[in-house]
Amino acid sequence: MEKHFITTENLAYLGVLDDFYDLYDTAREMYKSEWENYEDFKVDAFSIEQKINARLKPQIRKLLDSFLCQYTYLFTGDYPQLHPNATTMKQFYVIYLKHVAPLTFNKVTVSFSTFLTDVLEPMVITKVWTRVTNDRPKTPYEIVESQVQTHFCNLAEVARRKIYVHSGSCDPQPPDMIVFKSLSAISCNLRGHCVENSTMEVARLDSDDTILLPIHHCKDCGRLFIGNETLKQYEKVWGKLCINMRNDCYAANESDFYTKESPLHKLGYNVIAGKLSEKERQALLIKIYEKKWLTLFEIQRDIEKAIRIFEYRSRYQNAVRKWQDDLYFITEYVKNRKS
Repeated sequence: MEKHFITTENLAYLGVLDDFYDLYDTAREMYKSEWENYEDFKVDAFSIEQKINARLKPQIRKLLDSFLCQYTYLFTGDYPQLHPNATTMKQFYVIYLKHVAPLTFNKVTVSFSTFLTDVLEPMVITKVWTRVTNDRPKTPYEIVESQVQTHFCNLAEVARRKIYVHSGSCDPQPPDMIVFKSLSAISCNLRGHCVENSTMEVARLDSDDTILLPIHHCKDCGRLFIGNETLKQYEKVWGKLCINMRNDCYAANESDFYTKESPLHKLGYNVIAGKLSEKERQALLIKIYEKKWLTLFEIQRDIEKAIRIFEYRSRYQNAVRKWQDDLYFITEYVKNRKS
């Protein structure tokens, strides 16, 4: 193949990136938990690795079976379902041992992107090839490899074209969106609610355009979810998006969402280093005001509250200066606009 095709970008277009990340994250936690039982693995390290793989085999096989059955359609249109076999299990890994010196090994955890390209991609191709050769024994591996790539990329391209951009249209009201690192761990899934894939039109921060964002909608309680990996990928391509959002690290309890975050913060305003530049922050404040998502009073109230809380804490002085600058900026902007 000329290039890898199971990429975060393609998975985001298809609206399945977070489910693929969930597979990676779940397997990684399984392996990490097992390796914690072995503090010293210098002696007989590979024997320990074999024991761990054998112990986890039933769980990993069950995990892969559910995953492959659900996403067979992404890799082939010739078979209704794919199931893991012995070859599939041998190809699957998240943590491996790297020999760095005599009797010295390092445990290496593969990154998510490496997991997609170096583990999942060849595993899936081999699985489809094994299935094909059951029917047509002399089929070359390279033929199946090309067919799987073409099938997957065609689906991704169709999905990409559906993420249309409305130029100059009115921005919709920013939706309330809960951002989770693991969609399988959201309370709606744990409670057995019906969570379906959907899309929502959201505004871009740096223009008047809107895009269709793949999301998850709970039909039982009406809440909207998006996975952290999907949001990161879309903002990498389209820039910051206007969403009333929370991250699962903000509060241990989902009920704390609307009480602990200010309306301004939920709309994406943030002075943490590396989040938004001064230009981006102030452009966001203008957009929030112009679109009537918040009034000037509400913007000033939230920024002034932050200043009052943190102005006498030495470690937050840089943040306080940013709040003060932004407060002056938006106040002057509105004053000049009305004059």
